[in-house]
Amino acid sequence: MKMAEAFLPQLVAAHGKVVTISSAQGSLSRVDDAQHYWYRASKVAVNMLMHSLAFDVRPNGIAVALVAPGPVDTGMNRSRNASLQEPVDAVARIIAVIDRVTLATTGRFWDRNGDDLPW
Repeated sequence: MKMAEAFLPQLVAAHGKVVTISSAQGSLSRVDDAQHYWYRASKVAVNMLMHSLAFDVRPNGIAVALVAPGPVDTGMNRSRNASLQEPVDAVARIIAVIDRVTLATTGRFWDRNGDDLPW
């Protein structure tokens, strides 16, 4: 949030975008077990901050998006029993989603394929 605030003048001048990397763990409707309490809570918080920011900056021509890249092969995920994406592939998917972000879609919560994630 502080970063978005700090760069607001440049974003207005460029009709830029604010993109936050989130997680599907920040979707209240997708929680089906008890784990990762603090991680989930932090993602829910950042999602609400950015969703609210979208309303505030839209009149200035700034679009806001939250993107959940899915499981990426990082130190955090290596112990998971999940199919992990290579970081370079995850970044390519995120960039493709960012390219689709417009004022008409501002404030949305996207997955790595550009589909809506439920709140």
